[in-house]
Amino acid sequence: MSFFYAVLFVALGLYLFYPDRRMKRGVLPIGIFSLSVFVSNLLLFTPGRVVYEGAFLTITDSGLYTALVRATRVIGLVYGAKLLVLSSGLKEIVSALKKLSSPLKKVGISVDSFFDTLTLTLSLLPVIKEEALKRVSTSRKHRRGSLFSRLKVWVDVMVPLLLDTIRMPEVFLERTTGQNRNHL
Repeated sequence: MSFFYAVLFVALGLYLFYPDRRMKRGVLPIGIFSLSVFVSNLLLFTPGRVVYEGAFLTITDSGLYTALVRATRVIGLVYGAKLLVLSSGLKEIVSALKKLSSPLKKVGISVDSFFDTLTLTLSLLPVIKEEALKRVSTSRKHRRGSLFSRLKVWVDVMVPLLLDTIRMPEVFLERTTGQNRNHL
């Protein structure tokens, strides 16, 4: 248990003291996901000493341990991945993975096309995000309504947008190369 408490402590320290503000982004979805992992594993009946027993709920010490371990793994993986991406950058990570996977060429597996596609996809993500935000902001339904109606607006925007990226990738590629020229 002390190892998992140490991982939680390190993740909390990274979250609080990492100088890049992007480390703190996404804390709500990460928290919800980690909490759902914890609760779902807590509710699984596992043999062990009963810690709490209610009407339809029995929590054992081994269930509590399993829930803590799995939730801590999720938190550690997410913040470890964030730290890796913030300190290295996606292009460097993809390049390193491509080099690590190069021995697969000897057995006939072409990894170059996969990593080239991955690099192209990563370069398109900012353009797709910008287009999605533009389409959502022009929607009148987005400005009012419940959380469910706002989520519906996002689904109504994202499905056609993803279909457009499949049907007409050249439109988004032109905008990507235009943005790259502006940054040079």
